[in-house]
Amino acid sequence: MIIGITGGKGGTGKTVFAVNLAVALAKQGKNTAYLDCDVDCPSSSLITGAKLDNKQEVHSFLPRFIEEKCNKCGKCVATCKFNALYQLKDQSPSLMGSLCIGCGACMIACPFGAIEESSKVIGFTYATKKYDIDFYSGELKPSELLTEMVVGAVKRRGLEKNYDVVIVDTAAGAHFRLFVP
Repeated sequence: MIIGITGGKGGTGKTVFAVNLAVALAKQGKNTAYLDCDVDCPSSSLITGAKLDNKQEVHSFLPRFIEEKCNKCGKCVATCKFNALYQLKDQSPSLMGSLCIGCGACMIACPFGAIEESSKVIGFTYATKKYDIDFYSGELKPSELLTEMVVGAVKRRGLEKNYDVVIVDTAAGAHFRLFVP
């Protein structure tokens, strides 16, 4: 059973409720997991006093340009809908990594194979145990935009094992969906 705890705004007490629900279920003998999917502002570890252990990096695609292959056509720049690429006259494209959402469209658009896959760390996941509950949490790095990728990593990590009950604490205004990217 998966129970999503969500709310329309922050500060309503949903994390306190979700943690208490998980503790109550664990006390009833249920094999319980808690997924803190509010990766912009994770707070379950503060409420429970659980130490954030077993840190794993979450990576996103980042283009790497091969200067020798680039003919400066600008197709990659024109394809990027997030303006993460720019190009000065007679120059190779340049990347503003903080704006890149990792879609890979630039690599597909390049007719010369001048872009290859690289990656950047956009956040972290953690796993720990407290109160007979397996706690999973995520943290988005400051200035990163890919919240859903870190949330997906928390969900994948937390759903690797079989539990009687999984409590999912979402970000304010977010809606939980079972699909795990």
